[in-house]
Formats: sequence, C-alpha cells, structure tokens
Amino acid sequence: ADVGRYEALLASSRWTMLSSYTLMFLLAPLLPEVFQRLGRPVTEATSWASSLDMVRVATFASLMVLHGWRGRKAPLICAAVALPLGFAAVLGGGSLVTVVLGQVVFGVLAGVTYHAALYYALVLENAAVDAGGGHERMIGLGLAIGPAIGLLGDALAGADNDALGYILIAALPLVFCTGFAALRSLFRVTAAERVDAGLSRAARP
Repeated sequence: ADVGRYEALLASSRWTMLSSYTLMFLLAPLLPEVFQRLGRPVTEATSWASSLDMVRVATFASLMVLHGWRGRKAPLICAAVALPLGFAAVLGGGSLVTVVLGQVVFGVLAGVTYHAALYYALVLENAAVDAGGGHERMIGLGLAIGPAIGLLGDALAGADNDALGYILIAALPLVFCTGFAALRSLFRVTAAERVDAGLSRAARP
C-alpha cells in the first residue's frame, strides 16, 4: 500500500514539476517586460525578479528539515492547483504587490514539487542513479517547452502589443493537461485506499 501511494505521489509531483519548470523557463525572459510595464527601473526590477528563486531555495532548505509533508497528498494537490495561479499573477499582475506575491507562491510550490519528486524517486528506486535521471528529464522537457510556448504566444499576438496575454493563453493547454494528470494520480490512489480499507473491514471476524 505504501509503495502504491508513493508511486502515485511521485507521478503527481513529476507532472507538476514539468509544469513548474516549463512555466519557470517561460517566465525568465518575460520578467523584464513585466516590470517595465509596471514602470520599475532595471536596477529595482532585478531585485524583485530574484524573489522567485530566493523563495524556492528557502523552500528546499525548509523541506530538508521538516518531514511532515512526506507521504501526504495535500501539498501536491495545493501545488497542482495554485502553481498556475501564481504564474498568472506574475505574468498578468497589475501591481508590484500582485507580481511579487505571485512569485512567492510560484517559488514555494515549485520548490515543493521539485523536492517531493526527488524524494519519492529516491525512496522508490533505492537512491539509484536513474531516479535522478528521471528528474532531470522533466527539467529538460521544461527547458524545451517553455520557450516554445513563448514563441507560440508571440505568433498568436502578431502585431498586437499585448503579447503577455497571448502567452498566458498559449500556456493553458499545458497547465490543464499536467494539472489533470497530477490530480488524477492522487485521486486514483485515494480510491484504491478506500477499496483496501473496505476489504480489510470485510475480512474482520
């Protein structure tokens, strides 16, 4: 039962991690444009843009010390649902507060999915080399898909000056598909656990 649960948690975290790295590599070249739209000078914008990575690193460090999240579905459900909202707040936010809060939400949940995916892979595969290899494949896919979505958004925008809005639209299919796959993995294991619990009760004298 624990193995099945961890496999579902691994699948869910990897799907959301694919989404997080795709959106992260999409955000990186767009952040200067976001802060320019808000009228922030380059020197100030550089500091604000680092918020996402600073929060992500802090999340890594925290999860190494705090172990209560292990084996739980709630952090991954939250990540699958709220990570795209953080992305949308960064890209479409109309104020500095909204953009920075979006970076904080995105950074925390990206850190959660990265750490969870690596942890569950190492546990299930006994710290084998391929556990890390699967992890890196997701990052590599994100590196390729993110810029591709940006190019698609630019193509959809054409002569329209509001390319950011079109990029949000172009990202929707990926966000929907990865979110659905991540949540489906978790709800399938929930259903299996309920069946097991029912069989256990039926077997009692």
